Amino acid sequence: MNRSLQVMRIRNTWVPMLIFFVHAVLVMAVPAVAQIVLNGSFESGFDNWSATGNVGVWGSEGASHGLVAALFNAGDEIPNGVVSQAIATVLGGSYTVEFDWGAFGANSQVQIIKVEAIGNVVLSTNFTSDSSTIPNTFVHDSMTFVADSETTTLIFTDYSGSTMSVDGALDNIIVTGPPVSTAVDPSLVPFAGRLGPNVPNPFNPQTTIAYDLPKQTTVSLRVFDVSGQLVRVLVDREIATEGRHESIWNGRDETGRRVSSGTYFYRLEAGEYSETRRMALIK
Repeated sequence: MNRSLQVMRIRNTWVPMLIFFVHAVLVMAVPAVAQIVLNGSFESGFDNWSATGNVGVWGSEGASHGLVAALFNAGDEIPNGVVSQAIATVLGGSYTVEFDWGAFGANSQVQIIKVEAIGNVVLSTNFTSDSSTIPNTFVHDSMTFVADSETTTLIFTDYSGSTMSVDGALDNIIVTGPPVSTAVDPSLVPFAGRLGPNVPNPFNPQTTIAYDLPKQTTVSLRVFDVSGQLVRVLVDREIATEGRHESIWNGRDETGRRVSSGTYFYRLEAGEYSETRRMALIK
């Protein structure tokens, strides 16, 4: 057989195989997209969630996925109820939040759900309304955000008013985006600071917030409500030394008044380091 013809046949065989192999490697190298939120259909009750106000887990009103949904009972207060979950996010990663929302009752009054993604700041806000009165009929909606910290808190608030005979049901919450890698050796990451969980949490009437600093720096520690409004300044741009520090919040605002029960956020700013965490005040 002609040698040039043999070479051509060999090339026609291994070149496509090489192209396929390279394509497969490149596909595997693309960062995976994963479901981030836990127990998004509330089949395990409020496990992994923080729930305050007039909200529970029920199946009698119908569910868009599984057997139950988070049900915000009829009421005329805003907020009527709040559920939230903190998720691990990749700094700069793009995430999509999908959810189902339905209104069930004796009339067509509108039920409104407010959805927020909060990192160091409020990253995205979505208002979804529904006036359906038929069980198992939901509005499917979504929003996107780009994470600005390693922890993002999702907050779902019943924003309806004057709906005494209509309930709102939340179900099938799905958050997709880049998963947090566990392959990084923590010893190789420079220590920039650490904001610890408040103790106790939930709390009443006061809680202790601890934080660690790698060096002397200027520190601010503030408390915010779920709408992003400043509630209390615990540390106001003070010079703090290296090591462990603690601050106590007594559940009062800047005027000394006791705040209402619910979810709050505390944010530490220390030099170039910043972090926000969630806490719950109960009465």
